[in-house]
Amino acid sequence: MAYETLDISTQTPILSWAGHELGPQETQMVKNVASLPFVYKHISLMPDVHLGKGALVGSVIATKDAVIPAAVGVDIG
Repeated sequence: MAYETLDISTQTPILSWAGHELGPQETQMVKNVASLPFVYKHISLMPDVHLGKGALVGSVIATKDAVIPAAVGVDIG
């Protein structure tokens, strides 16, 4: 399955395998995460991506020298 680079104004690229449009709240959440200074290379959105708490459920966020508990899972974090 091919991905698309979302046309969202962020410093970090957002690659999506979702195959559907993000809602306004989802778009704002991914923009917030993409603006964090320790995000590494890009953010990936999987086919099941949906609104979460702090980070989208179904997002993959590689970081440099940081761990984001909300991106691991609120119950785990």
